[in-house]
Amino acid sequence: MGDVGFVHVSHRGNVVANLVDAAQKITRDLAQVGEAVAQMRTTTLTQGQQLDFAREALALRFAGHDALPVEPLQLLERRRLADVGDDVWRTFNTVQEHVLRGGLPRRTARGRVMHTRGIRAIRENVRLNTGLWNLALRRIGR
Repeated sequence: MGDVGFVHVSHRGNVVANLVDAAQKITRDLAQVGEAVAQMRTTTLTQGQQLDFAREALALRFAGHDALPVEPLQLLERRRLADVGDDVWRTFNTVQEHVLRGGLPRRTARGRVMHTRGIRAIRENVRLNTGLWNLALRRIGR
């Protein structure tokens, strides 16, 4: 499910038939994504499980850092009313927004308030989105 929507179509031979096959593959993959999202919406997480999700997301975001610049609880602060809830889907969306957009306050070693940076690099965005999606899938047993 990490490669949903990724297909390679050769520009040789019967291109139209290859495109039709690729479109059908994407349609099948999107159905699987829809099923996963539906299951995420019906799977409730305890506060401890949400914190575990946030910890794993921080480890993913700040891999290789000695200390994490923010607390896991900060990733669970809802920015939008639509994200209020304790299911996997809303937890995933909330954490994803904080990890990718940044803006979380933190203190430097000298006590100065700074904010985490948003992700701008496409490769890093894809890496983090894929990792967060996989964390969510594990919560629903996939």
